[in-house]
Amino acid sequence: MAPLTAADRAAIQSEIGELEEFTRLALSIDHNAKGKALLKALDVAFAKARDFGAAEKATIFTESRKTQSYLLRLLAESSYSEGIVLFNGTNTDESSKAIYSRWVQRHQGSDKITGSRSADMRSALVDYFREEGRIMIATEAGAEGINLQFCSLVVNYDLPWNPQRIEQRIGRCHRYGQKHDVVVVNFLNRKNEAELRVFQLLDEKFKLFTGVFGSSDEVLGSIESGVDFEKRIATIYQQCRKPEEVKIAFDQLQLELKFEIDESMKTTRRKLLENLDIRSTAFLMAVLCDLMQQRYSTAATVIGSSAIQRILIEDASGQVMPKSNADAFPAHGNHHGKTAGVKIDLAFDLLTGTIVSHSLYA
Repeated sequence: MAPLTAADRAAIQSEIGELEEFTRLALSIDHNAKGKALLKALDVAFAKARDFGAAEKATIFTESRKTQSYLLRLLAESSYSEGIVLFNGTNTDESSKAIYSRWVQRHQGSDKITGSRSADMRSALVDYFREEGRIMIATEAGAEGINLQFCSLVVNYDLPWNPQRIEQRIGRCHRYGQKHDVVVVNFLNRKNEAELRVFQLLDEKFKLFTGVFGSSDEVLGSIESGVDFEKRIATIYQQCRKPEEVKIAFDQLQLELKFEIDESMKTTRRKLLENLDIRSTAFLMAVLCDLMQQRYSTAATVIGSSAIQRILIEDASGQVMPKSNADAFPAHGNHHGKTAGVKIDLAFDLLTGTIVSHSLYA
């Protein structure tokens, strides 16, 4: 091995100086702004839960055991010190072991005890959270295999880059049996350009935080193979150093995702069309016509038996159509939105749930 040159020694000494400065800076931090923001978020969320009659319970997800331990210390020193339960891959802490021991004694001799300590530990912690707990702090181990529909607040203290993992987290609470809207709180650094763009993609492209939960299934399914989203994000973080570089990289990723998602969804729809059961199609259209007859006093007739259905609607009631329908079928002549004596011939795409074309005539 060649001896170090003067330049090499100078570079090493400079790097040591940078590390010492980072250490000094870290030790000078006397409070965690993100932790304080969590306490504020819990205050607001629990106040809203009281207004809506929901249980004051929260599931906080983090990606590391160290952060989980920090959150435990933070909450233990706050007004939320009672009813905290940890959920991770091992649960060897004293509190979890005490919860497990009481659970085993309570259900001794019943079929709730499976004999598997890991499975029974999970059941014990979930039961405690349901009956006595207030806040569950979970690592990714809590994102699968447990039902928390009695809790309606999900906090992503650490936001994963993988959209499937986020949906799994939300799905612990947003599932059958949930009686309230599930509120999702996401923590991100607004000053970090890369973090903001990740959230934008998760929200706008994958539709994880808006609309009806589960509507993102089609999008997530379309990227399950062929798009390794998490690795792409990691590459951007590793290679980009300036905001301009981050912006260019994310713009390119967004374009690639749009193309791959659109192509996959087109293929899925084409396969569905090729294997569409005509009898099922006819049944769906009959239900649609029945609903239209009940709501608008119309006479609706299905024409055809493919995925693109034509419906002939005749209305002699003189009823003014709702604004959405009036916008969809503009009044001709002097109708001004009234449908008396008007016939509507529309083409309806069963695969997308959209109106392909329409004609309105007297």
